[in-house]
Amino acid sequence: MKTFKISSPKDFEPFCLKIIQKEYPSTIILKGDLGAGKTTFVRTFISLLDSEILVSSPTFTLMNIYKTNPYTIHHFDLYRLNNSYEATEWGFDEFVVDCDFSFIEWAERAIDLIPSNHTLITIEHGTIETERFLSISSINNP
Repeated sequence: MKTFKISSPKDFEPFCLKIIQKEYPSTIILKGDLGAGKTTFVRTFISLLDSEILVSSPTFTLMNIYKTNPYTIHHFDLYRLNNSYEATEWGFDEFVVDCDFSFIEWAERAIDLIPSNHTLITIEHGTIETERFLSISSINNP
């Protein structure tokens, strides 16, 4: 897995375009510490489809739904959940597959509900405040 240096949100665009063009699976796990840029990645992705949509973190709502032409995008933040059972209780297992693209932050809270074919994006803080390192890979489990 190759790692790429990110200096601004605009640097996320080539990776977002590859996902839009279906070069990677459409269920995307976003992994990174608080403030690493997970929601910023989703904001960049959606802005490429519709620059009028305001994207916010779903930390307290657990899920935000965005509709662009022609896609429906679900953005999850599972940070406040304790386990897969809690995720199933509010329908995560259905919502995650009932859209064109799913972005999931803190997926480890419900990892057994994640589709076996997915994209893993890891975003890590760099040595300066605006610097990040991104790695992306396709996970294709049987």
